[in-house]
Amino acid sequence: MKTIRLLPIALIAAALPAAAEPFAQIRDADGYAYIRATPDTKGRIVAKMPSGGYVYAPEGDGGDFRSGQWQTVYYSDTKGYIKEGWMHGSRLNNIGSHRKIPVKITADGFSCMHNGIGLTVKVGKFDYRAHRRDFRDRKGAVPAAAAEFPSIDVYRGKTVFGTDGQMPTTHYRSITFTRKGQTVAVAPAAFEHLFNPYFDSLSELRHGNACYYRADDETFFLSAQNSDGAAVYNVLFVFEKGRLKKVLPMLHPEA
Repeated sequence: MKTIRLLPIALIAAALPAAAEPFAQIRDADGYAYIRATPDTKGRIVAKMPSGGYVYAPEGDGGDFRSGQWQTVYYSDTKGYIKEGWMHGSRLNNIGSHRKIPVKITADGFSCMHNGIGLTVKVGKFDYRAHRRDFRDRKGAVPAAAAEFPSIDVYRGKTVFGTDGQMPTTHYRSITFTRKGQTVAVAPAAFEHLFNPYFDSLSELRHGNACYYRADDETFFLSAQNSDGAAVYNVLFVFEKGRLKKVLPMLHPEA
């Protein structure tokens, strides 16, 4: 089992089939499922995960999510570390199996709406110079004002995603969710450390984002793949009955 500290390090994007997403929810009638050190029912148990929790499962052999076989999964422990193990695919429900909601590009972001239920995301350019003092490097120091390529690892107390240590250029400006005629804004602290949702054109958002809806319990998912090259990351937003319940950003395991 590998242990990886949540720091912005080099990674590559996983190529996923259209029907699969890199996130899955644990669904087990026993109320929990085990993550094991090897793909075997006799493998050493490395974690006990509650049913309803989420794991990062970006690829199996050949890049496919393997619902009927053992699947490599990554999860965040209580100390903020990413750990790796194996879970049988029969215990996992890939979020891509739910009803897909079209992504509609807007003048300043995108929306995903279904029968009056869904989210609106606004993005924009990020002024790094104006927010430089909110960043910290690995030693906890504010990046130097004159640095052309500053080392930035933390933003307002949270690990930075979307850069390989350089200045971010775009960010999420706001995320709101609409349900039963009421629109609720997500607190910026939930997403303000997630950078570079696009670079040059808002049309990039159409390919980097996917929304899904599970009607039986009113759960809405936004799965995004942001940034590029050495800084690509995936992030899952989970809304239950119109309220944000989970934000799970993950670096690719081949980083």
